Amino acid sequence: MKLVLEKIISTRKDKEKLRISSKDGNLDLLPKGSGELRVQSENGELDLELIQVDGDSRIIRGKGWRDFIGNYHLGATLTIYIDDDGKYKIQVRNQ
Repeated sequence: MKLVLEKIISTRKDKEKLRISSKDGNLDLLPKGSGELRVQSENGELDLELIQVDGDSRIIRGKGWRDFIGNYHLGATLTIYIDDDGKYKIQVRNQ
């Protein structure tokens, strides 16, 4: 399993849409362009909206994102991994 990104959810805005960049992880492991990002969480499968902002940034947003991240507090750490089969796993740890 490879680490894709790790980022702290630091603002309320992050709970609406999370902006990620190469400093947060290896964005080359994410699908190119904009579209759906299907991830597996401890509560089941989620469909997140992944938007290409520019070459170095993406945004994760959508109903699946808001429903998922709404259960966690500000300061929580979001981690996304990709396994050997190309499936994404998402994990959040409250601080």
